Amino acid sequence: MNITSAKTQTVATSLPAVASRAPQAPAAAQGETFQADPKADWADLKPGQALKDWAAKAEVKTIPQMFETAVAKDPSARFLGHKVDGNFEFLSYGEADATRKKMAGGLIELGIQPGDRVATYAENSPEWVIGDLGTISAGAVHAPLYRDSKADAIGFNLKNCKAKVCIVDNDERLAELLKCEKDLPDLKTIVTMHNTELKSSKNIITWDQLLAPGDKHAAEVEKRESELKATDVASMVFTSGTTGTPKGVLHTHGSLLSSVEGALRVVVADPTASFKDVHLKGDLELAVLPLGHIFERIVAYTLTAGGAALAYTDGHKNFMNDVVATKPTVMAAIPQLYDKMLDGVSSKAHETSKPLVHKIWGPVGGAAAGGILGGLLSGISPVGAAIGAAVGAGAGLWASKKTTGEAFDWALNTSEKYHQQKNTGKVDLGLKVQHAVADKLVYSKTKKALQEKLGPNTRILISGGAPLSDRTSSFFWDNGLQLSNGYGSSEAGVTNISPLNGQRLGTVGPVVEGVQMDIQPDKAFQGAGEIKFSGPNLMLGYLNDPAKTAEAIDEKGFFHTGDVGKTDEAGHVMITDRLKNFVALATGKKVAPKPIETLLKSNPFISHAIVVGEGRPYIGALIVPNYDKLGEWAKANGHTGDTREMLASVPAVKEFFQGITKDLTKANDDHEQIRKVAIVPRDLTEDELAKGEPKRSSVLKTFSGLVDSIYEKK
Repeated sequence: MNITSAKTQTVATSLPAVASRAPQAPAAAQGETFQADPKADWADLKPGQALKDWAAKAEVKTIPQMFETAVAKDPSARFLGHKVDGNFEFLSYGEADATRKKMAGGLIELGIQPGDRVATYAENSPEWVIGDLGTISAGAVHAPLYRDSKADAIGFNLKNCKAKVCIVDNDERLAELLKCEKDLPDLKTIVTMHNTELKSSKNIITWDQLLAPGDKHAAEVEKRESELKATDVASMVFTSGTTGTPKGVLHTHGSLLSSVEGALRVVVADPTASFKDVHLKGDLELAVLPLGHIFERIVAYTLTAGGAALAYTDGHKNFMNDVVATKPTVMAAIPQLYDKMLDGVSSKAHETSKPLVHKIWGPVGGAAAGGILGGLLSGISPVGAAIGAAVGAGAGLWASKKTTGEAFDWALNTSEKYHQQKNTGKVDLGLKVQHAVADKLVYSKTKKALQEKLGPNTRILISGGAPLSDRTSSFFWDNGLQLSNGYGSSEAGVTNISPLNGQRLGTVGPVVEGVQMDIQPDKAFQGAGEIKFSGPNLMLGYLNDPAKTAEAIDEKGFFHTGDVGKTDEAGHVMITDRLKNFVALATGKKVAPKPIETLLKSNPFISHAIVVGEGRPYIGALIVPNYDKLGEWAKANGHTGDTREMLASVPAVKEFFQGITKDLTKANDDHEQIRKVAIVPRDLTEDELAKGEPKRSSVLKTFSGLVDSIYEKK
């Protein structure tokens, strides 16, 4: 794409300006190469046959080709948005294309060779995305770090991947990087997106300085792009290290793009759609998840491939205002965000003791619901309408006796039961009637509340990273929002996505196009088994760790996820739990804790639940209360406690949660019912959470005494 020199100059200054305070680049920054063969670190890792087969048929084989295909759809379309003086401004696809080429040229000026690693340690931003595209366009490997990592983690990962350049966005992160710079002999240059007074033994240049010489290497950038292959490594994703030493997951252009292709086909509901066919004109994602995670990376690539826009908020505290400003059509988040939205609507419904429908208007409001109910009750229109009006009038009188909070809770229960039966292919007529009443009398109001939160244009919500509760799914579906659950991993990208308008409760959808799945049922897991995947989406392997690579991918080319699950009659996958998380009772029974924990969290008084019972006669649970709601309950019931620790020690509080957990699990098999609980006397810290979920081993270690108290004989 040719862009005039005047336009290119505009691009170079359209991103936030930074002061030119850097020292002159050392000799290596004048074109000296750093390593004879940077790709030697993964020379022993060979691409699988599935990736080779995909590459042989693919029209678009590399990340730069994908982006150029997107630019060609409409170079003037808005692409990357961020706040400038409080207002969102966007770079167009054409402007971003010119800047990423400059950035690639700037890396070449620094001596970066194909296969060299360039890291990014920053918050989501246009620069992050352009840095990603530019790094890969230069033939280098992008190695993004988690934005909230500290010196120990970033030092380990940068040293392990031998990063030559690291891009940093602010002084807080730069200070963390400088703590470990002496242990990073391969790191030569730090690129800052901001003014800084901090000093370093490394060469520091600004973002503008990186871009400045880029144009003179345009021919070399084009040459390197043309030489890229689908089987070349494009990026590495670092695992979190919660289960051991962090690993560098090596992804090729093809492994990333095959995941993107599968996701794109789900979005447009066309199993044969190609990168060149799909144009998501007018779509926009307001991103909340870090681009360093594979989940958001695939979402961003998918929307980019379709020519959609990406907007980046300047902080969670401004998120709702940013929703109003950007009017997103797409949102991707972990379940915790959707749970909080549901809790917000629920809290609002419980604020008042007023009836859902005024007594005078109850019959009238109910009769209005009758038009809907009539069609359900009879195929004969006049009879159906008459019966519906009568039943509707009764519903209105019922609503006049229920508070909005009581009606909301009833509607949630009804939605969950309705979608559970819908999974079986048959819904009882009585439940259909109740569901229609819930829609007319309750959800007609909550739809407005959700629209205020999400904006009027939101059409797709994507959840990933952790299990999504049945209650939350049902609520969003019955409020007219397409909330689709997805599944994947750092090693396999995106493997499953629930189809729009075809979601099934408790599942993550079928496998995406081109992915093979293998589950061998095991009696020990009640007919479920470990989930394994094969396909072009798989990683090449782990950097500098052949033993772990061989352990993860078997001789048949299947990646072992470590998750246990099974498929339903429609071929949608139900995740049971992590293989290592199963609780083996003293009775010989094995219990999957995650479904039970998700069920317990559906109660608004429970923030987190950790099922315990390894080697014990029955399962119990550590309960982390929603202390705000618990405080309100305690006050209303005459219980006092100035601190959370004091509140947790109140016997009535334990009895309260004992009752909640027994009620929620009473329909489970006997060995999957919670017998006793212990109350965690504080909220969990950030170090005890990962993606909003408790780090099981860490929490159990910290509160081992509480676990023992569950099984004390009295």
